[in-house]
Amino acid sequence: MNNKGMNSAAVKASNRAAVLKTLNRYGKMSRKDLAARLGLTAATVTIICYELHEAGVITTIGEASEKERRAGRKKILIDIDYTHKNVLCVGIEAEKTYIALTDLSGKALAKETVNAEAKLDSDAFLKKIATACKKILRDNPSDKPLLGVGITVPGKVEGTRIKAFFEKELEKDVVVENNVRAFAEGELIYGNARELDNMLLVKWGPGVGSAIISNGRVYRGTKDASAEIGHTLAYKNGKKCRCGKTGCLETGISTHAIKDAVEEFKGLPVEKWKSVGEDKLLKLMHDKIDALAVAVCNASTMLDPGIVVIHGYMFNLPGVTDVFIKLFNKYSGHDDGFVVKSELADRQNLIGPLAIVMNGLFLKS
Repeated sequence: MNNKGMNSAAVKASNRAAVLKTLNRYGKMSRKDLAARLGLTAATVTIICYELHEAGVITTIGEASEKERRAGRKKILIDIDYTHKNVLCVGIEAEKTYIALTDLSGKALAKETVNAEAKLDSDAFLKKIATACKKILRDNPSDKPLLGVGITVPGKVEGTRIKAFFEKELEKDVVVENNVRAFAEGELIYGNARELDNMLLVKWGPGVGSAIISNGRVYRGTKDASAEIGHTLAYKNGKKCRCGKTGCLETGISTHAIKDAVEEFKGLPVEKWKSVGEDKLLKLMHDKIDALAVAVCNASTMLDPGIVVIHGYMFNLPGVTDVFIKLFNKYSGHDDGFVVKSELADRQNLIGPLAIVMNGLFLKS
């Protein structure tokens, strides 16, 4: 590791964070292997691991198996103790807010859902969520301390205001992030990008969101509006978009746009669209899937990611993922395996909030 120009406290913090990130990324290993992977001395790693062990952050797993062991002294494996602290995860979406108390691995200890109410102004709505957060903490007492609160929101983030509000209400450290970028952090820490440095994440449903991971970090643009694939030009003489531009991809393939354009889907929630039958569904959706495949192909050509990860409820409709991948591969020349469906879909409402707390308050500690 290159720590040139850093003071001793900063060097120690940097090395400590590197140990945690390496264990999270690659799993259990010996102190000797940690030192070799990080380019640190054995003595430095031993001191860091001792302090982390005393704090309950890491735990001793036991001796390496015969397969993992080489000649010489027996290797003792260590790993992060993902049960030593909890996280309160708050995923604010258009129609519902999902709240979960989890351990650091993402295992849900308790869950709560808050419905959106059009009659409530933003302050009253945030107050309602805070009340539900207090309830879930009160009803589920734990001997494990709370590491922090992760809050994700769609669209542009009013991070400072939301952070200040919830830190005052809950008296806990709070991290706030856009929901798609937070999910990308989740892929880095828990999912498909765990051992990759470059990835493009695409979310479809209800709108079209995306995030870029570059060199192991979620990329941010100058105005914090990077990777807005849903607002790239797709229709030259298209409709006015909610963002103010004309012809954005979202104007043709968002859930609401599809409902307006396809008679068979009007008045039906997305999960009921499959009632028309898979063949008819794919025929009605083909041009929408095609438009997204073209946009993702173009983004992939520009970014050269190691993988494209897709998620969102539109990809859960029968046959949609297969058609999307087939079209993407046709346009891009990639083989199967370059586009993969997220493995975190079963935890999609909590993994983003959890990941931003892990990244902001734990792995960087």
